[in-house]
Amino acid sequence: MKIKDPTDHNEIYPKLLKYLESVQKSGFTYTAAISSGTPSMQACWILIAESGAFPLKLVRSDDPKWGVPVVRKVKLSAALPRIEKIKKENIELKKSALEKLTIDKKKPEVRIGEKVIDLTPIEFVYYRFFAERARRDEEHLRFGGLDVRKNFIRKFWYIIANLMLKVMD
Repeated sequence: MKIKDPTDHNEIYPKLLKYLESVQKSGFTYTAAISSGTPSMQACWILIAESGAFPLKLVRSDDPKWGVPVVRKVKLSAALPRIEKIKKENIELKKSALEKLTIDKKKPEVRIGEKVIDLTPIEFVYYRFFAERARRDEEHLRFGGLDVRKNFIRKFWYIIANLMLKVMD
């Protein structure tokens, strides 16, 4: 892997995880020796192993002059959240919910399966905007206050205008 800054965990973690996923074979548990490398690299190994994002056991080599084994297991269970596993579960949940989601632009109405979701017109606009983004697998939008993306404002007013025209007909 090419890493520009071996002390930048924000660069190391995603590259390391991507590499591991590229070599992963079903049913295998991998072992990584983490004694060498920068503290940031070691932290990334620990985060990946702790998160459950990859089947990984960690070992650390020690200087035998201190009377400890040359290689010992790295004890995990630091109670770190299983972020990657939860992220994957959320992706699967989103997919299953999106499969059951229908948006009737004419009524306007949102259904999940047979259940009609009771929304105000403004809530419908928001729901439609974000559901359409989720279906296109677009990046999450984060905004607040005056920090609003132009494409959101344009789409918001487009949907509102169409709703108003339907009400007026």
